[in-house]
Amino acid sequence: MSWTTPKTDWLPVDYLNAVDLTRIENNIRYLREELNRTSYQIPVLVHRTWTREGIPTTNDIRRICDNIRVIAEHYYRPPHYERLLLIPDKEALDNQDANDLEEFLRWLHHEFRVLGRNHNRHQTLTRFTHAQLRQFRHNQIRREGLNNV
Repeated sequence: MSWTTPKTDWLPVDYLNAVDLTRIENNIRYLREELNRTSYQIPVLVHRTWTREGIPTTNDIRRICDNIRVIAEHYYRPPHYERLLLIPDKEALDNQDANDLEEFLRWLHHEFRVLGRNHNRHQTLTRFTHAQLRQFRHNQIRREGLNNV
């Protein structure tokens, strides 16, 4: 599985097609696989194989958003993350939603692969082994701290 540069310049006249949906699904799969090669334990995510005849349903968009959400909850939340949570409940997907989906993926990839960030910038977790931290998701460590461990 390889990374494909997301399209982040969606216009109101653009529409999602099988190539776009496949790119989004494959990038989600790529991020999960790459993060799991390190100390992250992101559960198996559901993906769909898209064809030219496929029309995304509300459930498909919800599943894609949920997959991105799962990765973000285990790794780190992208800027404007709250917009991701609103997309599945919209009546129709617009170009800003498509830009947001792809931008979230681009940001996650950039943080992890390009910058190599593990979001332990202050070295607060250095007294713990990966095995000790494995029981926590990243957002739990940030929110609750590890002082009681």
